[in-house]
Formats: sequence, structure tokens, C-alpha cells
Amino acid sequence: PAAPEEEAFKVLDLAPGSFASALAVPATNSAPLSGPVDATTFRNIAHDANPSVVSIRVITTRPAADVGADDLFGGMIPFPFGGNGNRGQRQQAPREVPAEGAGSGFIIDKAGYVLTNNHVVENAKTIEVFLSDMPDGAEGLPAKVVGRDELSDTALIQITELPSDGLQVSKFGDSDQMAPGDWVMAIGNPFGLSNTVTV
Repeated sequence: PAAPEEEAFKVLDLAPGSFASALAVPATNSAPLSGPVDATTFRNIAHDANPSVVSIRVITTRPAADVGADDLFGGMIPFPFGGNGNRGQRQQAPREVPAEGAGSGFIIDKAGYVLTNNHVVENAKTIEVFLSDMPDGAEGLPAKVVGRDELSDTALIQITELPSDGLQVSKFGDSDQMAPGDWVMAIGNPFGLSNTVTV
């Protein structure tokens, strides 16, 4: 019989705890920031951390809009296209249409593993990862989903074509060093904006 924890994973449709056992845990930066906060504090942190933060662009599908050919023309095509004489023929409206989405993630392993949110890559047909130093207009690095968890809204993806100059890995912080009232920085790509820093 399966162990109780294995049954729980099946019920919740989650990967077992050993799912990522081959992946090394990133180094933890447990030293709290000390000293005065001045004009260069956040600039220096952003400079050091930004290369490990990525922008993610996905192509997915979503249900077609509620208003379709069936609603507008009773399912009939009123105008012929391409001269093939299909005027008045019944045509099924597409049930899914392509959609583009975007989000942020951070590199946790030099092998190209990136931690992101599940909602960013859920139902993705293609995934592209953009590093902070890529020029505007550059093609993204292709990636694939390795694992995801809807319950915690987390996902692990892997860049499948690594850059020749390698990747910078994020350092995990120690939440035990945090307290209410501490300064917090967020680096990411909200609303399609790239490389934003918020304090």
C-alpha cells in the first residue's frame, strides 16, 4: 500500500516532496542588511540582483470571445472569402484563440531552472525567457515547464537553450531575518514593463 503522504499527493494532485531532489538548494543569504540606508543602497542591491531576474513571455490559448459568428450572423458567413463561393455556408466559430501573457521569474540554478508563478505558465504552448541584459527586440530563450503547483501558485521552468556566457543565480533570503517595518524591494516585469525596481 502507498504511504499516507503519497496518498495525500495523489488526492491534491501534487508532486511528491522528492520531485526536485536532484536540484541543489540555492545558497542562502542570511546576513541581514546593516548600516545606514542612503541613495546608493537600493541601487547597489538592484545592480547585484537584477541579472538573476527574468521576464517570461508565453503564448497560450483562451476561450474565444462570447460574441462569435453564431451570435452575429446565425452561423452563416455573409461574405465570401477567397472566392470559393462559401457565402451562406455554416462555419463553426473557433473555440480557442491564441493569447499572449507575461510574467517574472528568477534563476535558481545555472542549468537554467527558473522559479515563477503557476498562473504565468499555465496552459502555455510556448515559453520564452528574456534576461535583463538582452537588447530590445532580441528573441527570447526557449523554455519548458518542469513542474507546477496550483495550490501554491508556483512553477519551475527550464531554459532549454542556455546563453554562452552562463547565468547568474539568485540567492535565497532567510525569512527569519525579516520583521514588520523592514524595507523590501521587488524586481520584476509587471504589466510587460521590463526590469522594474520597486521599494
